[in-house]
Amino acid sequence: MRILQILLFPLQGSGSGSYADRLAAFEQARGHAVKVLCCDHAVPRRSYETAALVFSSGVEVSAGGRQTVEPAEASTLVTLRDLDFNFPAFTTHPMSTSTTFGSLSDEQREKYVAAFQRKIREEVASFKPDIVHAHHGWVIGAALADLDVPYVISLHGTEYYGFMHYPAYRKLALEGLRRADRVLALTEVERAKALEAYELDPDRVIVIASGVDTSLFKPAAVRFSGLDLTGRRVRSAGRPIVFAGSKLTAIKGTDVLLRAAAIYSKITERPLTLIAGEGDERPQLEALRDELNLRDDVIFLGHRNTMQMVELYNAAEMTVLASRTDWFPLVVIESLACGTPVIASDVGGLSQLVSSNIGRLFSAGDYATLAADVTDLIRSNFKSTAQAACLQHVRANLGWDGTVKRIIAVYQDVLSGR
Repeated sequence: MRILQILLFPLQGSGSGSYADRLAAFEQARGHAVKVLCCDHAVPRRSYETAALVFSSGVEVSAGGRQTVEPAEASTLVTLRDLDFNFPAFTTHPMSTSTTFGSLSDEQREKYVAAFQRKIREEVASFKPDIVHAHHGWVIGAALADLDVPYVISLHGTEYYGFMHYPAYRKLALEGLRRADRVLALTEVERAKALEAYELDPDRVIVIASGVDTSLFKPAAVRFSGLDLTGRRVRSAGRPIVFAGSKLTAIKGTDVLLRAAAIYSKITERPLTLIAGEGDERPQLEALRDELNLRDDVIFLGHRNTMQMVELYNAAEMTVLASRTDWFPLVVIESLACGTPVIASDVGGLSQLVSSNIGRLFSAGDYATLAADVTDLIRSNFKSTAQAACLQHVRANLGWDGTVKRIIAVYQDVLSGR
């Protein structure tokens, strides 16, 4: 089967980028011909074929004056830009920290949509896919709807945020979603929300949970006494580590974690909180950390690559996700795959991912309960007793092999019906 995947963002720096990257690699390993068209500052290099809608700003400096992420593993060939501005995100992206769909001017939006439509037509004509798999129910689908090619759309949650906040794109989003052969939701909660918001045919909306690559995300011994993560040695000196990894944007609730840290950092075990990620909220969050007198207890690490994330998951006693709204964050299943329990806010599909034997759920915004949960997990040595259950949960429900098998079955079902 010839499969063309299309993505709004680079293959790194976001959950949907990581998802598309792993899906393409696993599909290729199963013998399929795969190509991915993404947005980036250069054409990325992978074992499968790639193409890119190329934007400006190969390196962007965030509001705090920090260099974020350079185009990773990019082609060494000189790449001509398709657009002279950075790619837009729904909220923020480590490679585009200040450009959102809402911040584009009318002229930029028109150029963006036209360039994407042109690039999609070119790739469909040259690659000749049997099926197209688009990520996010957004402008991609509208371009595909006018082409004679079957396509499915994976929802990743943030398109719902875009649908509610960026009305200029709603017509395109709905056209693509309603004419898709299938729409894949990550959880039952996301499916129900999509049916209500987009008024889709229920028979065409299927739940397929994301998978995690257990060959990468797995338990590993941490063979050092300090973490070399910020350009200086961070001496943990036996302090338990609380880890958080997500975009530093308002919906992720990092401020809630900081207010919880102001409570649990005072316990005798003196937990050290490490926060990975970039975003538009970083300057404000660092200011809040300083206001709460947490400079010795909370460290912002910036963007971390895959192997650094694996190291952090394994070093931590727990991973915390304090989102105000969320859908199926990969950080949860990656942490569990490393045998590290999760404390998460009870929003979106998180209740389907986190149970009491592998972590805790708390009401979004309730930093006092979060602080109590962190304290309890540290003092009960919860990770040592929960690790086996974390690993079993992932192996039974969240392996990439099973995810890819179910997605391929959807492709085959679509093609057999044509």
